[in-house]
Amino acid sequence: MKYLILLLISTTILSCGYDSYKHTEDIVGEWTAKSLIIKGKKYTMEKTKFIINFDKDLKYSIDSELTKLANDYYFESIPFRGKGQYQGDYAVVSDNMLRLKEKYRDKITFTYIAINNDELTLTYVSRDNVKITTVFTKTSKNE
Repeated sequence: MKYLILLLISTTILSCGYDSYKHTEDIVGEWTAKSLIIKGKKYTMEKTKFIINFDKDLKYSIDSELTKLANDYYFESIPFRGKGQYQGDYAVVSDNMLRLKEKYRDKITFTYIAINNDELTLTYVSRDNVKITTVFTKTSKNE
């Protein structure tokens, strides 16, 4: 019985370490938005500057020129704010979930995250139940 209690205590202590999920290290770096997919319609972002940078210290920064995407679709459902520069904290909270937290703003949860080669895909479901997928490419170090 003594050994069982000791084993349980040891297991509990060891399992309380740092959580490292699949994309924790892969997400670090600068990413440039390539496209948005909203309600099945793809919006190219080649002419709209939108860059997100994830640091190793779990901080992020956004440099955005994002405004209205189309005459028929407005910004309200998109998780990112409009034109400006923003900063906050981030966490990869599971293998498929990313959470951003900007000061004075509620947490933004991306329910799907995938990194394949130099492409990052984030999916967000808005309060009005619109699924929004943003595809980013890793910014090369030469730019």
